[in-house]
Amino acid sequence: MKDEQKTKSQLINELNEIRQRVSDLEQGESNLSKSETRYRQIFETNLAIKLIIDPSNGKIVEANQSACEFYGYPLETLTSMRITDINMLSDEEVQKEMEKAKKEERLFFNFKHQIASEEIRAVEVYSGPVSVADSTLLYSIVQDVTKRNEAEQELHKHRHHLEELVKERTTELKNKMGEQQTTFDLMIGREVRMAELKKVIKKLRAQLERAGITPEANDPLLGE
Repeated sequence: MKDEQKTKSQLINELNEIRQRVSDLEQGESNLSKSETRYRQIFETNLAIKLIIDPSNGKIVEANQSACEFYGYPLETLTSMRITDINMLSDEEVQKEMEKAKKEERLFFNFKHQIASEEIRAVEVYSGPVSVADSTLLYSIVQDVTKRNEAEQELHKHRHHLEELVKERTTELKNKMGEQQTTFDLMIGREVRMAELKKVIKKLRAQLERAGITPEANDPLLGE
């Protein structure tokens, strides 16, 4: 039907349909814009260190301000780098780990990352896939655990030292108890031998008396 043949009612209906479509598109764009704004606020303002990485080549696609502060690079520099420039693993090892995260075979990792000052920091990384357009990227949250690891190592060192001291003290006590036992055994043995000797002396003295022999004044046979 040609436009000039359409009724006024039909034209009004088509106009309303077009208006509705435009309204829907505007609403969709508004919702998308709001979603993007919310995402950007969450990504940027959250204190957690966040990176978005392309697992196909390791390129750092996005980084928030916390990441820039932690790694010590401005955003332009950080987003021109690859994660292999930071991760202390070999390129092949990093690629394998990214594939695991992309396939969700593993979402938690322990890495060593080198920051701009060349200091090596221990980090825990929570990484998972996110779909962006027609590609899959890795959304990674990085937590610096260097101080925690150092504290745990120090605690382990003190615990090991304490265990060694306990072992040494236990050995000393055992040795002393052994020495005391030996001394005690010697004393008991001496008392037993003395008691036996007294019995023998007593028997000899009785035999001498029966034989009419009197020991001299300093003769040990006169003793108890």
